[in-house]
Parts: sequence; structure tokens; C-alpha cells
Amino acid sequence: MNIEEFEKTTSELVSDIQMLSMHWDLLIKLDAEIISSPSKFSKSEHFWSMTFNAHLTSVRIILSRVYDTNKRVLSIKTWLEIVKAELNNFKFMIEPSCNLSELVIQNINNSDPETNKLVNAFINQLRNNGIAHTNMKKASSGINVFKEWELTQSDYQELITQAQEIINNYIPYILGYKVSYNSLHKDDYKNITNLL
Repeated sequence: MNIEEFEKTTSELVSDIQMLSMHWDLLIKLDAEIISSPSKFSKSEHFWSMTFNAHLTSVRIILSRVYDTNKRVLSIKTWLEIVKAELNNFKFMIEPSCNLSELVIQNINNSDPETNKLVNAFINQLRNNGIAHTNMKKASSGINVFKEWELTQSDYQELITQAQEIINNYIPYILGYKVSYNSLHKDDYKNITNLL
């Protein structure tokens, strides 16, 4: 893969992780607003419930893409495999401060359901049984996959942070920049919550 193809591929993955980060950030901030002022939100419970579900669903879907195990789709793992294969061919923009060959193997393991229990729970339980499609056996037994395998807020945060950090472990050296995951308008939700 040449550097232009790598940059385009990286841009697609970065876009997913940025969108994931923004949905998560907004979900956490809205949750904090509701906890601090529950009476402000009680008149529109259905609206806020649907808003939370929309952001959580977006987080789950994008995480499913980011940690997908299919070797033919773009994910953290397949991107890392490209980095591993091309590492000796890249002309570094900045000389690496660490051994990237060792780091890429460690990051591949951290993003692999076979070696990371949290990624395993997310991919093999939530994604495969409730996000990408609904498990017929569990549905007919009345089992709610999201209650059976729901991740905590810190679990989701760990998966998101890991994806962000993996990307920024390599991009500065290979492409010469670091990715920001914050939106310039990250607090504009207050324009709505302040009206309540």
C-alpha cells in the first residue's frame, strides 16, 4: 500500500473514531445534566430517552465497525495489520521515539477479541447477538442481550480511549500529525438545556 492509499484508509478510520468520540462525549454530558437537574428534563422524558438511545446506539454501531474482526473490512485490527506490513516501507515524518514494531504487535493483541476480554465481550456478545443482528435463540427465550452483557460506562470509555490512542501511536510518525477527537462545538447542547 502506498502512502496516499494509507492516508485515505487512515482518514476513514479516524472519521469513524471522531464520530464515535463525539456521540460518546455528548451522551456523557447530557447524562450529567440530567443527574444534576432532573426536574428540567422530566417534562420531556420520551424525547430525552430517545435522544439517549440514539446516541448510545450510534456509539455501539461505530464501536462495532472500529473493532470488527472481518479481515476484509476497515477496523483498528486490519489498519494495524497494514501498519505492521508496511512499517519498514514508511518514510517517517518524525523519527519514532519507541520501537513501533513491538508496539504494533501489542496494539493488535489489545484490539483482538481472542486476547482482550472487553473487546471479546463487546464483539462476540453485544455486536454478534444484538447490534449487527438479533440472536434468534436469545430472542425466543426472552433474553435481552444488552441486559445480559451490558458494558459499564467505564467499559465503553476504555474501548473508545483505546481506539483513539492506537491511532495516535502511529499517525504522528507516519503522516506527521496527531488526531483531535474533540468537536469545536462540543458544548452547544447547552443552548438547548439552558432553555429548559
